[in-house]
Amino acid sequence: MRLGGPGYVAFMLRERIAELASDFASEVIAALKAAPLAELTALTKKPLPPGYDVAGRAPSPPSSTEEEATGTESESVQQELFNEAAAPKTRGRKAGGKTKGAGGKSQGAKAKAAKAAPAPARLDQKRITAALDFFEMRGSKGATAVQVDEHLKASGFEGDVDVVTALVERGDVRDAGIRRATGKGTAAVFVRSDMAAS
Repeated sequence: MRLGGPGYVAFMLRERIAELASDFASEVIAALKAAPLAELTALTKKPLPPGYDVAGRAPSPPSSTEEEATGTESESVQQELFNEAAAPKTRGRKAGGKTKGAGGKSQGAKAKAAKAAPAPARLDQKRITAALDFFEMRGSKGATAVQVDEHLKASGFEGDVDVVTALVERGDVRDAGIRRATGKGTAAVFVRSDMAAS
């Protein structure tokens, strides 16, 4: 390559652009790490996750004395919360099992169909463990809610339970902040909370 020739100039331009892009990316990452979580969430208009303080620190795990004091009571409360998260949301019922829909019209047929439908599957510890193992296996790639549901069905878990929402509420998984293309648009990707943010 001749000094000052077109090939040399193109080579030097490519090198300089790559260097500038790398420097810019490093500065953006450093700025994001330095910015307080409250400021970033205010800019994205998303509230802080439950339990996180303004500085963005996660809630600390309970000390051993707190765990001993709460004991099995804490575990039973947790199980109730998981079951509530997995249960479908229902409206209040009037006498006769009819509900009022939009416009105040009775929806007796829908209420009867809902009663006839099988009870939703419960969010049990085995299902949670299987989902967490799946996230562990996926690593930093993470998984969408649909991928988790497909894995659980392939593992023999039946029923319509929103496992990912329950795991996010528990703090076991978090939204990775990226979206994955699907056949019908995009879907949020979730990773284990103990994975370092990239």
